[in-house]
Amino acid sequence: MIAKYSDDGPTRERLRAVIDGAPTFKDGLLFAIDKGAFTGFVQGDPRGAQAAYDAHSKAIAFPTALLDDPYRATFVLGHETGHAVDRAINGDHVDKVFIPGVKQMLFDPKAPPGPRDYTGLIRDYIADERRNESE
Repeated sequence: MIAKYSDDGPTRERLRAVIDGAPTFKDGLLFAIDKGAFTGFVQGDPRGAQAAYDAHSKAIAFPTALLDDPYRATFVLGHETGHAVDRAINGDHVDKVFIPGVKQMLFDPKAPPGPRDYTGLIRDYIADERRNESE
């Protein structure tokens, strides 16, 4: 997972030092890897964020400059690892709740014909995403 991030040895070593310096962070990474919710780190510059967990690629993207401050890197990457751990434990809200809710509205023979109101499903999805981001 570290080798994928950079071909630059010193950069890999700085990332390894951040991970090894925070046992809880490292445990979270290992748990997410074991559950298939984390594939590695990738270089990137997420707009509007210091780092980002991508639920589809299961990778955390962040710019190399984040490693210039090991304390900030630990906090930011630990937060993003929390998203991977949450996905490993709870799965994806879209797949588990939102899509089945839409299908029920569309294909439920007891549902009234005509326009469907997805407001509640969308509200719940947004609330869940906000809760997840704040943790």
